[in-house]
Amino acid sequence: MNFVPMTDPRKKIIADLSAQIDHYLATGERIQHVPPGASGERLSFSTRKKARTRNASDS
Repeated sequence: MNFVPMTDPRKKIIADLSAQIDHYLATGERIQHVPPGASGERLSFSTRKKARTRNASDS
């Protein structure tokens, strides 16, 4: 059995993210400020009309 204690997963994630940020900045890229509440999602409107469903009380 392996009784070696595991490293803290949060510390590993933080170390990986820090390494990725360092690599990103080392390539000359810039970090963009995103205001609070903003997201990268765009509103999507469907071009087709939704089918109407009838309730039992409508018939």
